[in-house]
Amino acid sequence: MNEATKFLSFFGKKCYIWPFLSVDICSIVLVTVKRDRLEIMAEILSLCLKPQIKTQVMYGINLSWKMLQHYLSNLQKLDLLAIQDETKKFVTTKRGKEFVRKWKEIQELL
Repeated sequence: MNEATKFLSFFGKKCYIWPFLSVDICSIVLVTVKRDRLEIMAEILSLCLKPQIKTQVMYGINLSWKMLQHYLSNLQKLDLLAIQDETKKFVTTKRGKEFVRKWKEIQELL
């Protein structure tokens, strides 16, 4: 199992996932793994390739409001994320786009 959240879905039959655990028709099992700091940063930057308001970012990557504030502040300090003046939406900077590109390259290697 990798570091990311995995969704395992089974349709049309009973499946055995672990010993003595079965899943009936159309059941979905959600297995979560804690995300690290860089993964959360990459998710925020990827989402903000198109301008987003805070609420869209919060729900899009499933963060609490407090944690979102922390990450948005840090990404702005690192010049990876900026706020559009006219719309007050968050958008990934050129430097942030480079971070996302390199992050995807690393993920492909793993």
